[in-house]
Amino acid sequence: MVFYTDGPTSTVTVVDPPGGSAENRAILVNGKSDGALFSDYTTMALTALIPALMAERVEKSFVVGYGTGVTTGELAALDSMRTVDVAEISHGVIQAAPLFEDGNLAASTSPKVSIRRGDAYRTLLQSREKYDIIISEPSNPWVVGVEMLYSREFLEAARERLTPGGVYAQWFHSYESDSEVVALVLRTYASVFPHVSVWYTFGADMLLLGFDRVDRAFDVEALEERFARSDFAAGFARTGIENFAQFAAHELLPLGTLHALEQPGEIHSLRHPLLSYRAARAFFRGRLGNAGATSKSRAGADRDEKLVAPPPREGQKAASRGAHPGSRTRELSLKPKRTLCDVLRALVAPLPRIADFEGTRSLGRERRDPGPAATSLPRSSRR
Repeated sequence: MVFYTDGPTSTVTVVDPPGGSAENRAILVNGKSDGALFSDYTTMALTALIPALMAERVEKSFVVGYGTGVTTGELAALDSMRTVDVAEISHGVIQAAPLFEDGNLAASTSPKVSIRRGDAYRTLLQSREKYDIIISEPSNPWVVGVEMLYSREFLEAARERLTPGGVYAQWFHSYESDSEVVALVLRTYASVFPHVSVWYTFGADMLLLGFDRVDRAFDVEALEERFARSDFAAGFARTGIENFAQFAAHELLPLGTLHALEQPGEIHSLRHPLLSYRAARAFFRGRLGNAGATSKSRAGADRDEKLVAPPPREGQKAASRGAHPGSRTRELSLKPKRTLCDVLRALVAPLPRIADFEGTRSLGRERRDPGPAATSLPRSSRR
């Protein structure tokens, strides 16, 4: 243990893996890992670099949550970036920031970085600034208070504070989740942003990008030109991406795909909050494994499947009128249909995870095998 403090909102701990190496130093909030320098570096760095590559301008940015500071550091390292405003609610996380300087490009001491203590919603609403890039990388949605940052109202507030051609980036995960939760997040996101793409970062981590206009995102020559800039090339190299083709391979759902598919269902909002409960339920189901989720004897199985069942199409309504009230629900629980979320999770599942990664990122140091210390903390529950 390197650091420990109790505060009014959280208990913050900084730990090094067995052996005392700071290479995979991690921050824990209320006992839950919210990021590690090695294990999560690729995701946290790409969360900064991908939207920065796609935005029309790269001068002003806003980050929700400081964590280990990697996302903030990668943004500040871009030559054209002038300011990086960070909203961090935990005083303990801010106190621990200097402990990660060796692994996040000295983010907390950068003159471009301003860390504002407060919750992200109020900090963003009180700001009079417009941002080219807004990045939301909070903790997992089952954590108390976090679901607000996935709500339609917060997304609308963020969209209003984007400059023309700006990009809003939202981290999300497919681990310890289910199709219902992923669909809820995607539907809510698509209800606010007219243009959405979904990207893969690392392991089971995903990145949702929201745009008001997409001229820049479709300009491949301009994207390649920016990718070749020395600052962007160095940033992507730290994640293991050496060329533009490797970068493009990280796109899971291109622009237009999400809106082209029918996704009937509820929206997560502050007036009708759904995400925290459903995410927590999926979290515990994930710990039980597939058998517990598919067993017909599981109490409430029919009720739970009904929550994610789409309404029948017009041609199906007449056929279902004479059915037993519970027959359609039972059919869905026995013969579930593949949804967009199932496909998305299937795409992410076989992609590399930290245990398969044969090298390490390099911050000016020689690459070497991470060894067991790199996987000493769970991949789940990160920021």
